[in-house]
Amino acid sequence: MFDTDVRDKEDNLNKSRLQEKASVRSFLKIIMILICVSTFLYSAYRLYVIGHEYSTATNEYKKLQKYVEKIPSDKSKSNFSSEININFKELKAINNDVIGWIYFENIDINYPIVKGTDNTFYLNHTFKKEVNKSGSIFMDYTNDEQFKDFYTILYGHNLKNSSMFSALMKYKEKDFYVSNHCFWIYTPSGKLKCEIFSCYITSSTSKSYNKNFESKEQYGSFLRDITNNSIYDTGVTVTAEDSIVSLSTCTNSDKESRIIVHAKVIKQ
Repeated sequence: MFDTDVRDKEDNLNKSRLQEKASVRSFLKIIMILICVSTFLYSAYRLYVIGHEYSTATNEYKKLQKYVEKIPSDKSKSNFSSEININFKELKAINNDVIGWIYFENIDINYPIVKGTDNTFYLNHTFKKEVNKSGSIFMDYTNDEQFKDFYTILYGHNLKNSSMFSALMKYKEKDFYVSNHCFWIYTPSGKLKCEIFSCYITSSTSKSYNKNFESKEQYGSFLRDITNNSIYDTGVTVTAEDSIVSLSTCTNSDKESRIIVHAKVIKQ
């Protein structure tokens, strides 16, 4: 009798332990499900926010196209089938930081250029100064806004919706370069033809972003270095007498990786 009672108690204890373990497993399973659902909902929310920001920025920049007039180009004097007139007066009424407009004929890079008091504000503000991760195309704040420096840098994001400077990634292929070897920068005082001579992947802290040169010889050495860095030979020569404009964007492979496209300026 005694042995039977002991066995019954042991059986009841084992059942209780099994029930407790089952309850713990069920509880943990519920917690995991809640975590997964929460993660999914948060990710969906973030995707919605990003998509909404992209859409908002895209619509804003589309509306700015009304200040751009395409005109036929004289093919004997230009590589483009059309050029543009920019209403800078109206653009400055919206944002006095505007200093130019960058235009590629066959690429979706057709944006106003702004210049802030630092290199951070326009990373997450649109042309209308609205907070938005799409940002703007902006000039390095240390550069001369009339493009009078020997070396000028323009920055823009590489976005998943292929806007802003995303198309620069295509310059890794020489065939793409051959079909799109130059672009235009329009300013309130004139226009600049920019002929691409080098393209490569680098880091945000590389010497490619150095704009301080103590002499023409040092500048000439810098030009030779960035020409030699190019993924392919463009055949375009640059000298210490040339001014250059460089376009920079993230590669999105890591936080420090950048693609930079260098072009020499040919004043029109």
